[in-house]
Amino acid sequence: MQLPLNPYPILIFHAALSALLTYWVLKRRLTLDAANERSSHVGSTPSAGGIGLVLSLLAGIVYLMPGNWPLVAGLILIGAVSLLDDIRSSSKRLRIATQFTATLLIVYSAGLLNDANTSKVLISLIAIVWIIGMSNAFNFMDGLDGFAGSTAIVAGIFLSHIAYNLSIEPAFWLGALIAATSIGFLIFNWSPAKIFMGDVGSASLGFLFAAATVTFAPEIPWWVVPMLLLHFVIDTSFTMIRRLLAGENITQAHRSHIYQLLNRSGWSHTKLVILTILLGVLQGIAAVKMLFLQQSQQLLSAISFVLVYLGMALLVTHLAKHRELF
Repeated sequence: MQLPLNPYPILIFHAALSALLTYWVLKRRLTLDAANERSSHVGSTPSAGGIGLVLSLLAGIVYLMPGNWPLVAGLILIGAVSLLDDIRSSSKRLRIATQFTATLLIVYSAGLLNDANTSKVLISLIAIVWIIGMSNAFNFMDGLDGFAGSTAIVAGIFLSHIAYNLSIEPAFWLGALIAATSIGFLIFNWSPAKIFMGDVGSASLGFLFAAATVTFAPEIPWWVVPMLLLHFVIDTSFTMIRRLLAGENITQAHRSHIYQLLNRSGWSHTKLVILTILLGVLQGIAAVKMLFLQQSQQLLSAISFVLVYLGMALLVTHLAKHRELF
């Protein structure tokens, strides 16, 4: 694919813009995240640093991806309600309603609601659950310094690489912009973090990754983004199912995600960030290789990853119970 613009100066600009806006939010201290019994930090740390990331992303999407108004509108909706939640805890009904509206924009623009045949309805429902679920899952996984930002960088790079090889320019720019703006933010979020991403950043990133699955299908196979974020998907799904089976309130905040249990067992923030980067790179390489495999081989590869991750999750959970961490 021949790009009409040189991507390097553009991406450097957006990384710098994200960093400058994040620094501005840091100095303004718009909202503070005070440590409590569920926190993995001490003291009070400025939050909502994702504002800079989201604004830089919006500028890039508008300029480099003209015509993708559902992504722009959806990102504005998700970013706005998440920022409100960062500042003064918006109602759950408002958050879900806003997420549902943003998701419908993506699903509708993809043509999934044009007719009511059974397959389209089923695909639409799966797409809605996926986008809303991933918007919240990315937020749930943003619990350690640099954790969500590092994952966004790796997944964004591989998404842009895959899109470039498949000659899908808008998807290339989206992945590259996510990576670049996350780099700008991570300057201030690497452990020990000077500022947190907040819901405005994490929910927005989760939304964009999930929306890309629907927006760029079938040119980009539907399994690519889930594969790039598989460790996040497995951690969130496994933890939710385990808590449901234990009779816990899954809407209540907690510290029992797999990555949190590892942190509470003695793994440092930096060590866990390195782990998520390595897993992200491994998943990215696998996703690139899977593009050239037959469907049965793709399925086998994905199942292999899922089984390994489930085994890791069961082991960590068993050891955490033995140490009475939950």
